Amino acid sequence: MNSHKMPSIWISMIALIPGLILVIPGLMQSSLGYFGANNAIDTLFAKYPALGILQNPFLLLSGLLLVFVLNIIPAVKLHIERQPEGLTGVITFKPLILHWILVGTSLFLVGTILVYAFFENFKPAFH
Repeated sequence: MNSHKMPSIWISMIALIPGLILVIPGLMQSSLGYFGANNAIDTLFAKYPALGILQNPFLLLSGLLLVFVLNIIPAVKLHIERQPEGLTGVITFKPLILHWILVGTSLFLVGTILVYAFFENFKPAFH
């Protein structure tokens, strides 16, 4: 990997931290019944209140958007040509595995947050 592309990888990994800190313990609790990670996060936030900024929805979602944008740009090439019949476009997906992992992780975290927000706010009745 070229050294000039490495800052986007490091920035992406740092921007994923708030999402991972909030989503992974919640998934462990809801799917596995393991409360340890969630309790540890709650204790950490209680002990260091300044870390509460990691729970800010703007910071969380803008960080995940940043990860998506920083990694989708090098992983996808879009070529559009103007022709007499109209526009012709070609989308090329480059095999940059680390970028695709970060794109997938950011989409997974956003999807998980949206599903959680929906069920937390609307609480559909299942019979």
